[in-house]
Amino acid sequence: MQHDPIFERIILICKEVFKQDDLLVTESSDKNSISGWDSISNLFFIDSVEKAFQVKFDLDDIMGIQNVGDMVSAVKKHQS
Repeated sequence: MQHDPIFERIILICKEVFKQDDLLVTESSDKNSISGWDSISNLFFIDSVEKAFQVKFDLDDIMGIQNVGDMVSAVKKHQS
């Protein structure tokens, strides 16, 4: 997924939201592997992604987002 423009943009959003310029993000990165990913920062992460891609996630989408790969999939679902 490294050359996927959606994934690449989400990496930048992660670095901004979690305030870690040197953050290594993979599609399996989640709240257990990213320092600072808690319930509040998760809301900021979701909001930032929705704004960046001009999408609106429903509750089922949000409940299904467990890692960065899930976030990429949710964005793709709403862009198709």
